Amino acid sequence: MQQLAAVELELETARNEQAFWEQMAVETETAKLALQERLAAEQAGSTGRRPAEVAAYMAAASKTAEQVVLDEAETRKLVDEQLRQAGWQADSTTLRYAMGARPEKDRNLATAEWPTLGGPADYVLFAGLTPLAVVEAKRKNVDVPAALQQAKRHSRSFNAWANAESPGEPWNKYRLPFAFSASGRPYLRQLETRSGVWFCDLRRPDNLSRALDGWYTPEGLAGLLKQDAAQAATQLEATPLTFDFALRPYQEEAIRTIEAAIGRGQRLLLMAMAPGTRKTKVSTALIYRLLKAQRFRRVLFLVDRSALGEQAANAFKDTRMENLQTFADIFGIKELDDQAPDTEAAVHIATVQGMVQRVLYTHEGETPPPVDQYDCIVVDECHRSHLLDRDLSDAELAFRSYEDYLRSFADFLDTHRATLPALTLVLTRPSDLTRKNLRELSLALNRNGFSEKSLETA
Repeated sequence: MQQLAAVELELETARNEQAFWEQMAVETETAKLALQERLAAEQAGSTGRRPAEVAAYMAAASKTAEQVVLDEAETRKLVDEQLRQAGWQADSTTLRYAMGARPEKDRNLATAEWPTLGGPADYVLFAGLTPLAVVEAKRKNVDVPAALQQAKRHSRSFNAWANAESPGEPWNKYRLPFAFSASGRPYLRQLETRSGVWFCDLRRPDNLSRALDGWYTPEGLAGLLKQDAAQAATQLEATPLTFDFALRPYQEEAIRTIEAAIGRGQRLLLMAMAPGTRKTKVSTALIYRLLKAQRFRRVLFLVDRSALGEQAANAFKDTRMENLQTFADIFGIKELDDQAPDTEAAVHIATVQGMVQRVLYTHEGETPPPVDQYDCIVVDECHRSHLLDRDLSDAELAFRSYEDYLRSFADFLDTHRATLPALTLVLTRPSDLTRKNLRELSLALNRNGFSEKSLETA
């Protein structure tokens, strides 16, 4: 009787699995037919138009779009909202110098139309009583980085208010350390010079302007003011590479080379080391020195798999740097379970998928991380990673786009429908499926990251 019950249970399981795949095959085929019908309708609607007619429509649409130009007052409304989202109090219609707006303690104000010897600046950003930056807001069809030149002129001719606190000594005749220009248009790489927020640190003459995807927060800009890149570079060069563990000569050379490149202002660096050369140890030592010299405030340690994140966290918690203290004892760290760092954390470990979720797929009521949340990103072996990495576990599916995941599944079906016999049967003759076919298909799907649980979740 027990054997009979076991056989019946096994048969029932096989029938359930067969029903699942039959239903999936029907739904996939239905969706495919609907897409084919939609495509045919679109093609039928477009075949009646001559190429010249289509070109005329496109030209007219492009011309109309170009004629929709926001004036500077309308542009400032967009910039006002963006500044407010970054934590500044901004309203160019009421918070104007002419209407009595002045810096106040414990308020982060974007004061509009601040007078300078070269004319009024569109905004001056104050953190409390300290003026930090000049902002120029220009229409969207204006070259945004070119407007930085006007912001720089206002920085040179800035007039401080009587009770204002100085941000520091003038830097090459610049009285304010930072300059921004913006058109209100979100950053688009295709329209790089006409979009985004352009920024320049005026404290060093060799600093180049660059496009940002958003605005600095008051805390981020005040923190940037406290950093002295030249002093940090000098300190790093003079500090010996001595820790509670020994480094090999090639490891020391790698650290010194990267520090020198950072000192020259290089923003993108690649460190390539052979397997077994203890890259994590080198990274730990490098990050420790950069934080200790105050070259950076917070580091994002980015990995492509949870296992690598756990490995990095153990290295930070176990590696004794100086005086028998571990890295985590000296600088706080946040691990994979933490969605965002707190003010005390100097290192945040995150997966690529987790950051994609935070940046691109924020939930209602949430805001993506500001551009200044991290000022250094260390990418660990992420050359192997992409959003649809088949090695991801089910738990990590929460950190990817479900639409992308299902699109990947559809691509898998299209690619393997003729080469995977079990899949061919599911899509053509599901009634002919055997238990062996189902097992083969299940194994193939699991190998490619499409488990039954993952598919149900998506």
